[in-house]
Amino acid sequence: MSKESRQPSPKRRKIDPPSTEKTYDGLPERVDYLWLSKKHPALHPHLKTTSRGTTLNFQDAAAVRTLNRALLLEYYDLDVYLPATSLCPTVANRLNYLLWIKDNIIGETAGNEELLGLDVGTGASCIYPLLGVRVLGARFVATDINRESVEVAQQNVAKNTLTDRITV
Repeated sequence: MSKESRQPSPKRRKIDPPSTEKTYDGLPERVDYLWLSKKHPALHPHLKTTSRGTTLNFQDAAAVRTLNRALLLEYYDLDVYLPATSLCPTVANRLNYLLWIKDNIIGETAGNEELLGLDVGTGASCIYPLLGVRVLGARFVATDINRESVEVAQQNVAKNTLTDRITV
């Protein structure tokens, strides 16, 4: 390959430090894990330092579970128990789905009507109904065939005093 045909390597983009400013949906654009761990000490043991800064060990299920609990508590005032035996929902993905529904399905057609959501297979976290109440102001009916998941979901709803908005 001749020198003329080689493309110069692109310069590495400078990564701005994480922001704790909330976006329109409540979550920060980037999570400042160190800041979050100071407010939620259970997160601190799961942090790791890399050449790019402090991050989380996403290979560790307990770390992801602890992160999601901290995010739900910090940004949505939701105290949620996420059992190790159940799937651990990622807050950002679940939130994005709810916001997609809001933008693309609900839009402005709802008017003054109260929104009612149905979550089939809600799991122990009951994440869609809990976030749906906080973000969309909706009411939810949540179902699951697993008795243990239903019990934990009911506890999560009750712990957050949302039994008037969510029926499991």
